Amino acid sequence: MKGNFFSKPLEYKLTIAGEAWTQGEIITGSLIIEDHSKKITSMSELGCHLCYCSRKKLKDKDPKAITVFDSALIQNDNNELSFKFPLQDDCPISDSLGSFYIICGDMAHPFDTGMLELKINPSKVISDFVQVFESFYRFKVKSFKNKKDYIVAAVTPPDSKEWAKLQKMNIQLKHKQDQFDVEFITTLKKIALEHSITTTKDENKVFKKTLSKKEYERFGATNQDAFNKLIQEVLEQVK
Repeated sequence: MKGNFFSKPLEYKLTIAGEAWTQGEIITGSLIIEDHSKKITSMSELGCHLCYCSRKKLKDKDPKAITVFDSALIQNDNNELSFKFPLQDDCPISDSLGSFYIICGDMAHPFDTGMLELKINPSKVISDFVQVFESFYRFKVKSFKNKKDYIVAAVTPPDSKEWAKLQKMNIQLKHKQDQFDVEFITTLKKIALEHSITTTKDENKVFKKTLSKKEYERFGATNQDAFNKLIQEVLEQVK
């Protein structure tokens, strides 16, 4: 991924290794700054910055859109640098509300130069869990979004009588270090008897599960059997 940006008299040449990343990976790249003036411009405050940005506020060029996670600055009057920005295991992913960006230049004036958006996907453990859920149980994931430290997957059940009472299901997922947390948040239609009249009402239930690394990983790969067992236990309770 590459971008060229101009802020007279400087030209910024940003290169990022890759097109998409998952939580917990390291983003690497380089920045070259060329001075097209005859004067020597100080570059001591210039560099690359890993930032999470709100899409709406960013579109309005509101500085409050930007949260800086990490920075690498030009050193010793050089005009280039290399950077490595590690992502946290539970960092935000790219969704409709926001995403990570690499912003180059001076963060005192973040909109004067340029930025590149980073596509951040859920970790491999989360992706593999969702794949098992979809492939073996025929539930479909409609979308992913961030919610505090969790990733929320909105899912729809199979079109069958077996799941007719399940009105809504969201799965909150968090993979951090050696622990994998899963919360199934469901809305079920229940039959109720009130004043001798049979009615239906919605009932919300939450099912929480946690797997250690020894449980969700086997021989360096995710353990599908552990995922299957967890999902089966929860779905039996939902039924």
